[in-house]
Amino acid sequence: TDDTNQGLDLNLNIALSYNNFYLDIDNSQLSGTLILGYSVIDKYDWGLDIIGSNFQSGFDERGIYTNGLINELEGITPREYDFDTGIRLSRSFKDTQLSFELLNDISGAHGGWLLNTYLSHIHVWRNWEFRSVAGINFYSEKFTQYYYGITVEETTSKRPLYKPSNGYSVLIEFHAEYPITENWVFMGGVLSTKFSSSIDDSPIISQSYQHKAKVGVRYVF
Repeated sequence: TDDTNQGLDLNLNIALSYNNFYLDIDNSQLSGTLILGYSVIDKYDWGLDIIGSNFQSGFDERGIYTNGLINELEGITPREYDFDTGIRLSRSFKDTQLSFELLNDISGAHGGWLLNTYLSHIHVWRNWEFRSVAGINFYSEKFTQYYYGITVEETTSKRPLYKPSNGYSVLIEFHAEYPITENWVFMGGVLSTKFSSSIDDSPIISQSYQHKAKVGVRYVF
């Protein structure tokens, strides 16, 4: 589908921790999401966490962002949001961090696994803070078939049967922040994602790439 979301967005960012448990809700960055975690190891620049997070948004005949029926999705079975749990292994090098996540869906949506790898770097220049991220995400066959496959019941003359294999996506993100006052912070970012052919070939996908951009302000308590 070719959904577009334009306009104002109100996001709440929360970071809570108790002993080794933590809750992060970060919507300021385009790749941010809700993460529940427990820190098993955090020493010598190594980290090992048990985490739970939503990775994929659900959709139905109206897509994700639009309020009206999307012709290409008419009659499709709704896809549910997933919730995945697993482990994250990370290694820090000064302002750079490399992390690996192995997750499995426990929500009953697709029941598949995901392997995510991210390399992030933070650079401070004067009052600016820049964050860049490069990543590659691997998806199991259950994941790609649930979100991008087409079952017999969903086939039409323009939407053929489709059973994809394992897939992946490559992403690059750039995020910047600048303090306007003591409490207000300007922020902006861009995120580009390129999908593998197993996803791009789906009858409900119009293009193999996705671009997102965000500009806004954040109030810090």
